[in-house]
Amino acid sequence: MYNVSAMTAGCLEVSLENWQQMKAHVQSVDPREACGMVSGRGHVSEKVYEVKNVAAGEHRFRMEPSEQVRAFFDIERSGYDFLAIYHSHPDGPARPSRIDHEEWCYPHVLCLLWSRDAGEWICKVFAYSTEGFNEVSLCVPDNASDILSSDQAVAREQRTR
Repeated sequence: MYNVSAMTAGCLEVSLENWQQMKAHVQSVDPREACGMVSGRGHVSEKVYEVKNVAAGEHRFRMEPSEQVRAFFDIERSGYDFLAIYHSHPDGPARPSRIDHEEWCYPHVLCLLWSRDAGEWICKVFAYSTEGFNEVSLCVPDNASDILSSDQAVAREQRTR
């Protein structure tokens, strides 16, 4: 069930539909942190699982256990790979926190972290290592470039030249 191909590919490709679903989920629970899981094949997302955050307080996330287990079973039944866990930091930072690092239980899956930049929701992708999280590329299909932040769009434009 754990496939490191998204990490070794150096990027995670997220479909526009999956992106919009995660963004809507993040917005709907604001100011609390949202959380969920992403599955797919290789380094390409196929399905998003929104999971209820049962942590006390607005600045933590803890996935509701039975929803998380149902997602795991569905991932396994579908033949997908468990690619990423997503969560939000409504008030920042735009990187995994010390607590995220200390509590990360799935070293072979990516972390999609949603935060605000100038009032707009953005998402960054991180790979876990024992030294910390390292940002990796977010790849999007050509017809979905509107999901990139302006910084990501500029970097993508520079890579394609």
